[in-house]
Amino acid sequence: MHHCAVRVINPPVFLLGKIFLWFSEPANVVLVFLVLGTALLWLRWRRTGRYVVTATVVVMILIGALPIGSWLTTILENRFPTIHRVDGPVDGIIVLGGSFNTYITEKRGQVAISEPVERLTEFMALGRRFPAAKLVFSGGSASFLRPDLKEAILARRFFAEMGFDADRVIYESESRSTYENAVFSFNLVHPAKGERWLLVTSANHMARAVGCFRKLGWEVTPFPVDYHTSGDTRLDWSFDFGAGIGMLNGAAYEWFGLITYYLVGRTSALFPAP
Repeated sequence: MHHCAVRVINPPVFLLGKIFLWFSEPANVVLVFLVLGTALLWLRWRRTGRYVVTATVVVMILIGALPIGSWLTTILENRFPTIHRVDGPVDGIIVLGGSFNTYITEKRGQVAISEPVERLTEFMALGRRFPAAKLVFSGGSASFLRPDLKEAILARRFFAEMGFDADRVIYESESRSTYENAVFSFNLVHPAKGERWLLVTSANHMARAVGCFRKLGWEVTPFPVDYHTSGDTRLDWSFDFGAGIGMLNGAAYEWFGLITYYLVGRTSALFPAP
């Protein structure tokens, strides 16, 4: 397999990407319109302000009542099948970062794990089942202000504390995005043609991740974890704005990521499939 040149995102573009992703989250958009509407109410455009505030409140009610976030998340999570059993040889297993809170870890002195802990637990379970497989943890710092807080450092510490052989793992610590996860890991392990690699990441993130790896010619086997929905398309009304906006935020982040990655040529398809 040929090697691919690494294209690192420069800091200004990386910052612009962070700003764009902030506005891609529905909760942030709702906040912007509430602030805008409130400001208009105190200025001479009171009627416009009332319209803006009223429309925003209606949207909030719909987000809380309708299972929009769950529906969009279910589509993402159902894209690749859940793997209950892995048969045959496995040459390597790669897990993507996103499970650690580096800032809290630095302040508290304990390894702080965020929600997708299944990425780590399944990675260790697979590593124990396939003792001859190469293991890769890919995760640097996604923070623009604190590039020194790298997940790979915490991963080594976490694996050791869990009784897992941390020295078995190859640590990729420079990536700041899913695209760089794929590129830097590819250049680190140089996967040979025909090797079987399992890719472990959250189910709602798997499509974008697989697209990035395929773009490099690296045909990985998706091993989705960290599910947020049951997979049932018959969704119930919730009337819970907090849960609804939280689920919608996560789904919107991934859908916007899929679209933007495809438009800039970082994935092999708009919505990669099995």
